[in-house]
Amino acid sequence: LFNRNFQRGTVSYTIGAVAISGSTSFYDSVLTVKLKNGQTISLEQVVKTDWQDGKIVKERYYHS
Repeated sequence: LFNRNFQRGTVSYTIGAVAISGSTSFYDSVLTVKLKNGQTISLEQVVKTDWQDGKIVKERYYHS
């Protein structure tokens, strides 16, 4: 379910590992953008999300 590759044009977002503990979830991901000049840029990140009543109340992104 969480291990999907989402693509639209020259942008892709891949979700890797997922962890859930209580009302907090984490996942790692890679955002890849291919620019018009042919250059490719990749950003790796971990996302921490706090949930309350099924809604996101806080989200933090850790980039490498």
